[in-house]
Amino acid sequence: RAIAYVAGQGITQFLDVGAGLPAVPSVHQIAQHTDPAARVAYIDNDPVVLAHARAILGSGPGVAVIAGDMRQPAAILTSPELRNLIDLSQPVCVILAAVLHFFPAAQADTIVAAFRQAIAPGSYLIASSGTSTGTSPALINRLAAAYQDTVIVTGRTVDEIAGYFTAQIGRASSPVAPSMRSPATSQP
Repeated sequence: RAIAYVAGQGITQFLDVGAGLPAVPSVHQIAQHTDPAARVAYIDNDPVVLAHARAILGSGPGVAVIAGDMRQPAAILTSPELRNLIDLSQPVCVILAAVLHFFPAAQADTIVAAFRQAIAPGSYLIASSGTSTGTSPALINRLAAAYQDTVIVTGRTVDEIAGYFTAQIGRASSPVAPSMRSPATSQP
């Protein structure tokens, strides 16, 4: 829904950072449904994800699959592959979906801030993160245990997540209010 909304606002450039394995519908399918000229850069650092994404997504017009690590935003933002597809002087949509909770809070904040600072006025940020607000501590502990050998799991409060959106990056009109949705419901 977020991609369709942003595309409906006239945004035609998308950076899906930490894209993960391809999903259906994909970001470019949703964006190009609204505007066939929409361009999408899928960025990930996992070789398996990159191989699948290149095989499934990387052959269409206006689509690039780029190796990049969100912990190094400057490298992503200055990548020739990205710059050949995306014009950062024009509005873009940065997507950080279901990845920020895999970083310590300060590092996640730094990642978001770097991308926010790099995007032009009129740009959008789509971010989702696991929250500790209203979540059973036992569930958070189980998630942390499940990922303990690979990554950290950080549950952020709703207020901390809302902080990702406090910078003035949107259009002069009122920004879209952050929506918090529980996985148990389909409504924001």
